[in-house]
Amino acid sequence: MQSQDGNASTQGAIGALSQAAGFSAPNDRTKAAEVILAVRAKHNLAGAFGSDAGIRLMRRDSDIMMRALKVLNADGTPALPVHDSLVVPQRHAGTAAAAMSRAWAELSTGPNTARIG
Repeated sequence: MQSQDGNASTQGAIGALSQAAGFSAPNDRTKAAEVILAVRAKHNLAGAFGSDAGIRLMRRDSDIMMRALKVLNADGTPALPVHDSLVVPQRHAGTAAAAMSRAWAELSTGPNTARIG
């Protein structure tokens, strides 16, 4: 089954969705493609779906975390990264929150709507 746009990333998304949903028959790839097209139409993702935007966002997240960790390390603040969070002793929570907010401001555009705490 060829995706409507013929994009290799879209083909990968169709395959990944088919596998994750437990689809196995060839017509199940058609179901997966229909789901992807419906999500695109509903959420205006035509330019992002299958574009590796997720990879770029994960890299941005990593850069923000590394910047915050470097600041905390330089200050002697113990911090353990866990996915997109930092685990710090309670007494350093404000310092960690400030480091993460500052890293966001330096590396991203738009408002920071994340809950820190």
